[in-house]
Amino acid sequence: MIYTNYKGQKQTPDENDIVINRSGIWAAVFDSHDRLLVSRPEYDHSVIELPGGGIEEGEDKQHSLLREIEEEAGVSFDELDPIQTFTQHVKFLAWDKNEFWNYDQEYWIVKLDNSDDYFFGKRQTKENAFGEWIEKRNIKEYSFHHTHFEALKAMGVF
Repeated sequence: MIYTNYKGQKQTPDENDIVINRSGIWAAVFDSHDRLLVSRPEYDHSVIELPGGGIEEGEDKQHSLLREIEEEAGVSFDELDPIQTFTQHVKFLAWDKNEFWNYDQEYWIVKLDNSDDYFFGKRQTKENAFGEWIEKRNIKEYSFHHTHFEALKAMGVF
């Protein structure tokens, strides 16, 4: 089995490697100005990710997603309602944990109705990541997490 890391690089685990099953949820949150909320993770600020991540034991998807968005992008929402969802199963190499994940991933597209300006520029988060809003028309110009970029394509965002 071949696993892919966040840059799209491939590796095959050997018999001594840790392979686990995980589930996660991410959101492509667009504001009323057609900007996408993204995170620059602490492990590589040059990479853009959709906020989200693993669903913790005892959490439902909504609670997990709200927690992850606040941790990774620095924005707090009371509730999110997806206008579209997408699921995929990926073989993901979590290089920072030295683990190989069989990852069931769900992605939501969320369109915010209001014209609130949550923040401009970059905002540092509790996890030493940076949240920011990027223009939808410029998505292809950024260095996205490989798996998230493929999900955005599959959902028809660009």
